[in-house]
Amino acid sequence: MKKRHIILFSLAFMIVLSFTACGENKEKESKLPVVEPSVLYENSDYKVSLVSGVNEDILGYSFDIEIQNNKSHSDIVSTKNVCMDGVYMPDAGVQETFDVEAGGSTTVKFLILEKDLKEMRLDRIKDFKFKLKFSAANEVGETEYIEVKMPAKEGENDADVENKASIDGSGDLIVDEAGIKIANMGLKVQDEPSEIEKTVKLYVENNTDTDLYLRADYTKRILINDKESNVLLSHEMPANSKSYAYIYIDKAAFLEEDFDFINSIKLSFLVEKSELSDEIIIETEEIDFLK
Repeated sequence: MKKRHIILFSLAFMIVLSFTACGENKEKESKLPVVEPSVLYENSDYKVSLVSGVNEDILGYSFDIEIQNNKSHSDIVSTKNVCMDGVYMPDAGVQETFDVEAGGSTTVKFLILEKDLKEMRLDRIKDFKFKLKFSAANEVGETEYIEVKMPAKEGENDADVENKASIDGSGDLIVDEAGIKIANMGLKVQDEPSEIEKTVKLYVENNTDTDLYLRADYTKRILINDKESNVLLSHEMPANSKSYAYIYIDKAAFLEEDFDFINSIKLSFLVEKSELSDEIIIETEEIDFLK
């Protein structure tokens, strides 16, 4: 009798789990926007088409886009500056660069990570855009950028429903000029062990109509616990977007006891017009991010 009770309890538990999983799948499916294949961008050189709807992916969501190259040379293409309702998602896009032959076309998967949506629902996104970077494969010709916009949501999705990302900008404001706001969110420990286990988290807001670039000023000293060291700060700032940027601290550059007791990180940083530009928009003095 006791064995029978155990078996019945196990079956009931499995049924409850199956209903829970079913509910989770339905909830995730309800977040998928209804979009039809369509031309997203077209000029004499390039044509960009949406060739599939949005589907569930093991890491989040994905859809397929086709890029047609009408030029006389092949191009190496990459995605960048993916923004949804003003939130920059640096990890979204086609995950690797890809080639498009002259006069040919290539279909690639565009990935949106679940973790990057920050509580946003895809079916309520009103403004979804990204850029494609075209570089001539034979290194002849200039690099070109085009901006692609996904179709606007339709039907009942047009309801004015709040769809804000959970991006917190309530840290210590260290820059507020020229349409740029940067707040210091403090030292963070990475969730998973790695060579880079600690970062300084920054809230970054670009309220201008120009794509900008944030980086550490490597021409000046970088001090950790008042010892010369090095960090990595390199972050795109798409026009009219907000996001998080990180100052990465390399554990391998420290003795174990020094890395465990970091109490001062001093450096200067720059906001430039682009990654390869010499035009500086903002140049800061030395800032202690743990003060």
